[in-house]
Amino acid sequence: MLEIGVLKNFSSGTYKAGVQLAGSLTTYFDDISVAKNIPSSAMVIGNYVIVAIPGGNPRDACVIATWPGGSPTFLGLTDTPAGYAGKAEQSLRVNAAEDAVEFYKALWTPKIYTTQLDWMSKDGMTTLIPGGGSVSVGGTALVIASGATLNNNCLARTTYGFNYPFPSGKEVTVEFPLSHRLAAGGTTHRIIMLLIDHTALPPTETKAHVGFIIDADSIFSSSADGTTQETKDTGVDLPVGVSNFLYQCKAVVDPGVSVKFYVNNVLKTTHTTNPPTADIPGGAVVTLGVEATAAVNQQAGWERIIYTKEL
Repeated sequence: MLEIGVLKNFSSGTYKAGVQLAGSLTTYFDDISVAKNIPSSAMVIGNYVIVAIPGGNPRDACVIATWPGGSPTFLGLTDTPAGYAGKAEQSLRVNAAEDAVEFYKALWTPKIYTTQLDWMSKDGMTTLIPGGGSVSVGGTALVIASGATLNNNCLARTTYGFNYPFPSGKEVTVEFPLSHRLAAGGTTHRIIMLLIDHTALPPTETKAHVGFIIDADSIFSSSADGTTQETKDTGVDLPVGVSNFLYQCKAVVDPGVSVKFYVNNVLKTTHTTNPPTADIPGGAVVTLGVEATAAVNQQAGWERIIYTKEL
């Protein structure tokens, strides 16, 4: 006969176990044999087991199979991380594939540094404004327009940057709402938002950076490690000739490891090939601009940019 039980104890030395039959508080088999084809690692207290009882004689009973049961620990579940090592003070969330959970560094903990760029005036900004271009600032938004001239690039950057923008082992987030207008016929233009360790206008996009590029009416994610740039299409296409909408853009950087790019709080791309390296000496500036690769007026607006990093 076969019975289902719950494993109560197990000795890898004698290869014998104590089993309580399922659904019974009184029927308990102690010191019964365990089949040698079952690895000792599988004999987890609380597992369900199958007990074979030849001829109904308990003296000949033997555990012939086992599987997870009872009350397993959290890490014993199949859709959880394997361990807690290195996860101190981290939080738990559902992963991007929505089929498991993962640990992550929650940037809303008190151990963070956050700054917000308020667009109050052109003070503190370095600009490149050619004929026909313009940089307009207000209390909430910065608006940059190119002018209807081929290569009439209009750019701006913060004059002062962030020291050690990508600290080793610390997570960094750059987040901003993007408002935008695409003129008809202007599908070849580009708009850049970069937190970059380079102060030239226009910047060299292979320099260590993280940000977004708009090209051919689509939003692309962009990052580089100082030598090689990586770009990916986020799959977000922008409407042409429409001005009354916003896109929330966010990049979460694990320096030297990965960059995750979100649009409207949905993960769109992940870069692991060329993320910005950790501990870049000096600082990084925020660079924004419109590159007029067609003779068409183009315009973009950025609301307050939030920069957050772990201390």
